[in-house]
Amino acid sequence: MKLKNVLLWAALGTAGAAQAAPDLPRHADLDLATAQQLAAAALKHCSGALNVLDRGGNVLLALRPENIGPHNLLASQRKAYTALSTKTPTRLFAERARNNPEAANLNSIPE
Repeated sequence: MKLKNVLLWAALGTAGAAQAAPDLPRHADLDLATAQQLAAAALKHCSGALNVLDRGGNVLLALRPENIGPHNLLASQRKAYTALSTKTPTRLFAERARNNPEAANLNSIPE
């Protein structure tokens, strides 16, 4: 009888704790199929190398057409990472760099 009461109280306590747990933030992760769709759409508007990163900055997909040099793939990855980490679209980031003399060396910062 005592064991049943202990188990009952333990179950009730666990259920109450689960209901009282804070709402944790939820996020959607980018999957490979979506990354491929993004890449296909991007290739309609550009002819260079491209990288699709997950929210942690890891490469999900990297594409380089045959006529584009291999160094462009790394440059594309760095550009995507900079956009992700600064939460700034690459076009806006490039405009700011052009208009700010102090940002002129952004393309030569070592990792």
